[in-house]
Amino acid sequence: MRSEYIGKYLMGQRWITEFRLGRTLETAFDLQLSLTQKKALGIRRALADLIVFQPDKLEIYEFQVIPRWAKFGQLLAYADLAKQTDELRAWWDKPIDSILVNAVDDAFLASLCRKHGLLYRTYTPEWLPMYFETLRPRDFTPIQLQTPGGV
Repeated sequence: MRSEYIGKYLMGQRWITEFRLGRTLETAFDLQLSLTQKKALGIRRALADLIVFQPDKLEIYEFQVIPRWAKFGQLLAYADLAKQTDELRAWWDKPIDSILVNAVDDAFLASLCRKHGLLYRTYTPEWLPMYFETLRPRDFTPIQLQTPGGV
């Protein structure tokens, strides 16, 4: 979904996928841990689905096929984390647009995003009905059961 979205709306722009946000720990304790130990302790940076570098602002995207509230919370934190990410220092003084892209429109998530200053977009790929056919009934929430041409 993300790749299709980039190809359709962001070609010719400067972007990077799976961008790490936040600061790395640089303590003596951190240096002694293996990668497995760091992951077990949660000592890792947040992973944004997509960052788009505009001359006058930074855009942070999160994508999801099935609407989940957790992505909203992640995206809300990403703007603050971007202001602490050394690799983004050139954008620290610029505005940040945080954008949640759902394959299925969710009115509640859309209103939640508006209320908290996040942008909300719906991008429905052509393959979505086929994807829904592969899911088990317990994978669905009531909103997915009502999607057009869906399950």
